[in-house]
Order: sequence, then structure tokens, then C-alpha cells
Amino acid sequence: MATAILPSDDFLTNANDQQLEIFCLIWLDDNINTKDNRDTEQKLRAVINRLEKFQDVKQCQKYIEERSQSERVVTIVNGRLGREIVTSIYKLRQVISIYVYCTDKEGNKKWADKFAKIKAVVVELDELIVQIKAAHKIQKIVEEPLSINIFTTGSDAGKSTGGVNGKFVFSQVLIDCLLRLKSTQADIKELIKLCKNAYEGNSFELSNIHEFQKDYSPDKVLWWYTRESFFYKTLNAVLRTENIHMIFLFRGFISDIQRQLKYHQAKKSLRLYRGQMISRDELENLEQCRGQFISVNSFFSTSTDDKLALSFLNAPDNTDNLKPVLFEIVADPKVAITKPFAEISAYSDFPGESEILFMLGSIFRLDNIDYSNDNQVWIIRMTLCSENEHELKNVLMYMKQQLGNGETNLRTLGRVLSEMGKFDLAEQYFTRLLKELPPNDPLLGDLYKDLGKIASHTGDYDKSVQCLEKSLALKNSSALTGILNDDEGSHSIGKLIERKSYLETDMVNSFFSTSTDYRRALKFLKGSNAAESLEPVLFEIVADPKVATTKPFADISKFSQYPGESEVLFMLGSIFRLDGIDYNNVNQVWIIRMTLCSETEHDLKNVLMYMKHELGSGETNLRTLGKVLWQMGKLDLAEQYFTRLLKELSPNNPLLGKLYKDLGELASLTGDYDKSVQWHQKSLALKNPNALVGILNDDEHRKFSGKCIERKSHLETDIII
Repeated sequence: MATAILPSDDFLTNANDQQLEIFCLIWLDDNINTKDNRDTEQKLRAVINRLEKFQDVKQCQKYIEERSQSERVVTIVNGRLGREIVTSIYKLRQVISIYVYCTDKEGNKKWADKFAKIKAVVVELDELIVQIKAAHKIQKIVEEPLSINIFTTGSDAGKSTGGVNGKFVFSQVLIDCLLRLKSTQADIKELIKLCKNAYEGNSFELSNIHEFQKDYSPDKVLWWYTRESFFYKTLNAVLRTENIHMIFLFRGFISDIQRQLKYHQAKKSLRLYRGQMISRDELENLEQCRGQFISVNSFFSTSTDDKLALSFLNAPDNTDNLKPVLFEIVADPKVAITKPFAEISAYSDFPGESEILFMLGSIFRLDNIDYSNDNQVWIIRMTLCSENEHELKNVLMYMKQQLGNGETNLRTLGRVLSEMGKFDLAEQYFTRLLKELPPNDPLLGDLYKDLGKIASHTGDYDKSVQCLEKSLALKNSSALTGILNDDEGSHSIGKLIERKSYLETDMVNSFFSTSTDYRRALKFLKGSNAAESLEPVLFEIVADPKVATTKPFADISKFSQYPGESEVLFMLGSIFRLDGIDYNNVNQVWIIRMTLCSETEHDLKNVLMYMKHELGSGETNLRTLGKVLWQMGKLDLAEQYFTRLLKELSPNNPLLGKLYKDLGELASLTGDYDKSVQWHQKSLALKNPNALVGILNDDEHRKFSGKCIERKSHLETDIII
């Protein structure tokens, strides 16, 4: 049975699935449901919205252990249950602080003081709230995970199967695409609805959301970003978790921040600082990235005051896997062309902090890492870079050129996501645009073609055929026989969706041998020793030579070892209509009745016409074969034939550039973004020999383009600090 052409536009709307905050508050107390505790919940949720309550130690421990290491858990325990659970959870990366709320302060301090993550032992609920609120102002600076991508350079930087450089490139292209995609009222309405669902029951944040709806204006965006409210918490969380759809919904506000940072852009070079707690493994990964380039996938907050940044850091704990680090950054506004940075202290909760905010996607060079014995912290020195300073310059330029210079649309976003291998998301945005366009919009045909390609990549060939039929019908209304009006057109194209018939069109993927002798065919069945699970069937075929225009059939008895058999052989790929199946009690066999069809008689007529038109009517080559296999979802085979042709072509063959581009797109579909970048570099170099800096001759060209193939890197693509 065929599937529907259009997927449901069902982005996750369940607030529990959205993870709209990084921080989570867990309260373990066997008397948690007292009135005082319930009243306190609202005040705690004003600080950290996600609040989970437990009365059982094992259930609580299981929940904490199941949290991602990129989440940050603040825990409240009572004295008795605290003694049971703390030894099991205090070493977990996601647990950043523990508070003991009890009646016996002195008694519980004796065991609590042994654990650095226990920040306080309190007996009053008001004191508990004050402690958690004060600590959270610092935690949201130093404890929030920092999501980065790394661009590796040098002769040993690129056999990483994760595609180090490719993810770096695609993150930059995706940001660029989203920032040029105009936001709509429908997007804002959807965002507000998701936030209201996430903060349901939180009167403090629901009041903030109401105020935001009523009073927000672009010139107030920095005030909202620095304010302790849902806006900052949610935006930062979705950027750090790379929740693409939520970033899509936030894109208008991200653009507002970019414009405000540009308006307030720093006028001189600055030396800036940021304190951060990271794991030992994360520090070691960064140590191996000296000299490499890093893009930060979120807004990046820093200070001009190194002492203030240092004061936020916790003292190192020998039992803890965390390491305090201080980022020391040199930033020159001359290089901040598309990714500005500016002082936002006037809007900050810490007006004396001299807070400098860097734009989402800012790129830094990691210059050095060393240990400061004086301050007992690791110093990570970085320099702000522009997109024009490093080896990725021309690849970024090339890929952004594919987007154009003006506004982007949902189709552009869908195509970027498709290149990244995120087919489900790409399909959702194509569908979203499809629903927004009027019935006569010229873009509809292209959108259905895009959806057809997505369906073929995900193995849904039925849906792919349907979308291609629709695309063809829209591009050439006369091409589909029988489409006289909209109703007839919808009926014709929608057959594969609506029909529930047992009749199907079948193509035989081999030569098909038959006989004109009914009894002889039955005799073969009765003489066979079939397994019990198999049923005997007799195909009964009506074949008219008038329809066998491209797939002939003929009597080949005179060539056969059994000339009396009257053997008739059908050509490979012959198409039959399955007319009916019934059981013959006399002969105890199933009779399958079929009729030979031509390519012009069935629902696939126009799709076959369209796809054959894509191949052309002359000789095909290995690139044609590769593209057909690509559409079938056989990406490995397609790559093999592209590569085979590559070896056969002369160095100056005009087909080389197209082949490199094909290989680049294939690599991105299989998730090898690094290789994708390399092939795009090769394609660009052939189209414009002067585009890649430093390519002076064939040897240098080969050396530059082959870096990612020859090098070995143990660097990970994504590091979550």
C-alpha cells in the first residue's frame, strides 16, 4: 500500500521532550509534600524551572544517572537520605552542587563537609532559596556546557571519520542561512506556545512570557538576554544542545542580538576572560588542538576583569574530575565583520563585570594552553579570527555562495539540512513551506522534487515516486495524460496514495522464461519437491507484442535443450499488471493471472518519462549510472562508479568539476563531512583556479586537496565542555 506524499508537520511539542533548560533541580525528601515545601517550589522554579521530586533513594539515583553529561543537576537532600545517596552521585559530571536541608545542622555538617559539591547545610527554606539563587548566577556562567566545533589544519589533521572540518563548515553555513531567513508571526506564536508548555505551573516565568509577548521590541533584546528569565535560559539551552528547530524559531531574536552587537561593537582591541569548569578529558582534547580553529555554537560571554572571572571558579578538588580553566582572549574588532562582539554591561545582572558578549558562531584560534601555579587554573589562550584568515575561507565562501546573498527561505534551509544528512528535519521544512505557498506558486514543483529526493535517500521509494509525479505534473501540466482539471489531476496523481487494491504493477528484474504449454508447466510443479512452507503457483500471462516496444519477448525453443517445450522468454525488466490470484482445486495450485504492459500504460508512465529525460536519450556513462544508484539510495555503489570514472578521465576533462561536486554531496549524505569539504574544495579549484590561496601548481593542488585523506587525527568533531 502506498504512503501519503506529505509527512505530518509534527515537530516535538511535548515540553518534556524539548529540554528547554540545561539546569535541573532534584529534591529528595521523604516528607517533600508538606505545605511549606510546596510553597517553596514556586520560588525554586523561578531560579531553575525543571524541578523533579523524589521520596525514594533508588529512584532518585537512577534518574540522576540517566541525565546526560551535558545537563547540570542541582540536588537538595534531607539529612537521612542524603547520607545514603551522596556517596553514589557526587562524582557524576552532571551533578554540580548538593544542598542538605535538615533540622540538625551541626550533626549533618560532620559528614557533609567531606564532599566539596555539598555547598551548604541549611535548616530554613528561605536560606535554601537564597543559597541556590546566589550560586546559580555564577553556575550559569562557569557550568553551562560550551558546544564547539574544531577546524583542524596541518598535514596530520584529517582522516577523522567524524568529519572534523565538515561539521565546522556546516555549522557556519547553517547559522548564516538561519540569520537570513525572515521570521514570521507563525514562528513566534509556535515558540511562545512551546515556552508556555515548558513553564506550565511556573507563575514567575509565565508572567515573564506574558510581558515578553506584550512589550518585546528588537532594541530591548540585550535586556531580555541578560535578564534572569525564560528567554536567556531557553535560548542558551537550545544553542548548546543544537536543537535545530528551536534555533529556527528563535532566529529572529538571534538576528536582533546580532544587530545590537554590531551597533554597540567594541571600538578597540580587548583582552578578555572567561572562567569555566571542564572535565579532565575535555581539557586533554583541547590541549591537542593547539593552533587549530574553534567555532563556538552559542553566544560567548566574557569579562575584561580577569580577577572577577577567576573568582567564579571553584577550587580544584582531588576527588573531582573537573578542572578550572580561564579562557584568555585577544579580540580585535577589525576582524569581527559578520560575528560582532560588544560590551553589554548596561543590561547585565552584574553591571560592574564589564561583560563582553561574542556573537553566536564566533571563530577563535587556540594559541596555547598552560597551567598557572599561582592561581591553580589552566589558562587557555585564544585569538578572535575572521572567516578570511584560515584555510576554510574559500570553502565557506563557496558554500555560502550556494545560498545566495539575499534572504533565504525554508527551501534553502531544507537543502542545507539535507546536505548535513538531517533528512527528517529537511523534509519537515520543505513540507512547512509547501503548506505556506499558494496553489499556483512556481516553487511547488521544485519542492516536490526535493521531497522526492529526500524520500529516495531514506529508502521510501513509493513516496519518492509520488513526489516526482507531482513535480512533473506541476512543471508540465500537459505531460500527464488525462489531467483535464484539478480534480482529475488530483485523482490521477493520488492513485498510489488512495488505492487499497490488491492489483499491483510488477517488474521482473530478470529474464522471465515461460511456456505456451499449460500442461507442461503444471507437470514441472508436480515433479518438484518443494518445502512445506512453499506454495505451488502457476503464472498465466497474456502478452500482446504491440505493447512490447522496449522489452520484447520471443519463442526461443529452437535454441533450447528442450525444443518441444515451446519456451517463450521475456526481456529483463518486463512489466506486468497483476490481474488476480485464485486457487485451483482441481490441480491444487494457485493461479496468478498477469498481463504484459508497456511503460505507457501504468501509473509510472510520466515518472519513467521524467527520469529517463534526466538521463538523456544518447549514450550514458558511469556518472549517469552513479546518479541512478544515488536516487535508489545505493550511496556506496554510486560513490564507487563516480570514483571509477574519476580514474578514467583525463586531467583537463570538463566533467571533473561535476564529479567532485557529486562526490562531495554523497559524502555529506553519508555523514563524512570532512570528505565532503575536500571534494567541494576540488570542485571549486577547477571552476576557479585562483579561488584557493596557495594553489600554484598541480603538486601543491594535490597536496592541499588531499590533506584530509592522508592525515590521521584523534580529535573529536564536537566537544561539549
